[in-house]
Amino acid sequence: MPADHSTPGDAGAHRDDVLVAVRSALTLGASLVLTWSVSLLVRFFLPRYLGPELFGTFNFADSFCATFFTFLTLGVETYIQKEIPVRPEHASDFFGGVIVLRLVMSAALFVAMALVLSLAHRSPGVQRVVFIFGLGQILVAINVSLAALLHASRNVGELAVINVGSKVLWCVGVGLSIVFGWGLDGLAAALLISEAFRAATLIPLGRRYVGIRLEWRPAAVKAVILASFPFYLSQLATSVYSRIGISLLSLLSNDTEVGWYSSAFNVAGLSLLASPLVAAVLLPLLARAAGRSQAQMFDVMSQAVRGILMLVLPISLLLGLGAEVWVRMLFGAAFAPAAQSLRVLAPMFVLTYVAMVVGTCLLLLGRAWTLTAISFGALGLDLVLNMILVPRGLRLFGVGGAGAGAAAAVVLTELGVMVAFVALVGARAFERSSVASIARAVACCALVVAADAWLRPLGPARLWVDAAAYPALLFSLGAVGVEDLKRVTVLLLQRRRRHATS
Repeated sequence: MPADHSTPGDAGAHRDDVLVAVRSALTLGASLVLTWSVSLLVRFFLPRYLGPELFGTFNFADSFCATFFTFLTLGVETYIQKEIPVRPEHASDFFGGVIVLRLVMSAALFVAMALVLSLAHRSPGVQRVVFIFGLGQILVAINVSLAALLHASRNVGELAVINVGSKVLWCVGVGLSIVFGWGLDGLAAALLISEAFRAATLIPLGRRYVGIRLEWRPAAVKAVILASFPFYLSQLATSVYSRIGISLLSLLSNDTEVGWYSSAFNVAGLSLLASPLVAAVLLPLLARAAGRSQAQMFDVMSQAVRGILMLVLPISLLLGLGAEVWVRMLFGAAFAPAAQSLRVLAPMFVLTYVAMVVGTCLLLLGRAWTLTAISFGALGLDLVLNMILVPRGLRLFGVGGAGAGAAAAVVLTELGVMVAFVALVGARAFERSSVASIARAVACCALVVAADAWLRPLGPARLWVDAAAYPALLFSLGAVGVEDLKRVTVLLLQRRRRHATS
């Protein structure tokens, strides 16, 4: 880590990086809003169409396959976002070799999945759906790396359009599967087709903006894999513990409980709308700031935590307070038990975002192996908590209780990860003003929760009062000020004028 001595030139470069990051975040954010708007129409319709049990089977197949194919990440996306912003020509040294390695690994993963599914006595139909998902996951792994290259090169405009187009194509595939009765096979094939489209369009962009060439350079691939290994282990542990809950829930209860829990997770996933922006935009920005000074990196981190929480807290708050309303409105009475899971899951994503941002700083501070150790500890903790809380939740709360237990396991694990990360980076990394703003925002949430309990007799109408009360309290308590809004507006206008005159 370089010493903390910034020059005027460094300050100007840092400001330019922030402006580019804001612009990229807005571009990708608009893309995410469109893709989520399209996909949520399908994800909220599927539970109604399939019913709790069949929807649970579908999500089991998807989650089971995704858990296995997490092994394909190899940690290279984090390596790309850390290294390619400062030396883009390096991408051609390893990208082609990584694809070859992933194809070889995929063959082994298909064999392993077949063996596990056979031992679990899953039907041939379920196995077939898992294998179709597997073909799609191969393309997902390749496309994520291609997208990371474009993020690192700061060329995200066309990527945003492709993301929307592929999501629309996926929705069309799902719609055709429903209309023609292709069942779960057709629903899984929709992912495969949309990811094939993404790969066909992202590869030319990678060649244009990063100059990637698909070459076989074993020595370079080996060096990148070794350098990425701590990132890989950390991603592996994190991804497995975020997905394995559904597989464990299926084994410890039944597919109907999986259907209720999965529908709740679909709704709660709204809080994760901005998570791709954190990985794609914030890591390159923090890497450039860290290259100038540690102080600049901590400043970016502190402001990022504050800004993200101001957006995520009200979403999580309303998801939890209106859990039974959202579930019945989106999925119908058959999914009413899912409200228990949604209420428990609602605060999880606040913890997730803080852990993502602070974990990125620890990575840039050279604490990659520490992150890996914490991630594996989280995986072990999640497994133990699921084994304890899923059956206990089912006994205590009846139908839907198993999903609530799985949700509690995830939230408690995420809380442990966040506390560990914040303790490692230390109080020195957080500005007092940001901490004070976050504390006021949490106080606003507590006041809204108290008001919601008092307004319960109003029924669902109380949620309108909750939604209006939160921003009013936010400004009245000084968690967000008018100057904050002015500062962001000025940055964006300056960036626009600069592009207009260049």
